Amino acid sequence: MLDDIIADAKTELLEELVGRDVHASECDDLVHEIAESFVPVYNGDLIDVAADSGTWWESVWLTNSEFSIDNETPLGMIRGNIYQLISEELNVLLWAEREKTNEGN
Repeated sequence: MLDDIIADAKTELLEELVGRDVHASECDDLVHEIAESFVPVYNGDLIDVAADSGTWWESVWLTNSEFSIDNETPLGMIRGNIYQLISEELNVLLWAEREKTNEGN
């Protein structure tokens, strides 16, 4: 489930980057907006995603992210960890796209 969420977030980022200057700071903001939009809002959905985190298990369950609004509750920590994970994966993709444009110039 989390793999699908990350893949969908990457697809959305690539779609949003079409026609944009990937080096612009707005693309960094775009990464955060997309990552935030893919974090489950409802606790039941959040638990389902965390329970089916697959290879991302350690990142979801064993990390204490700085990105959570409420790091003092288990769900707040998990929500922040999922946001951080999606954001990191999108940043990797963004940097890869930036490298592609540098090679083309």
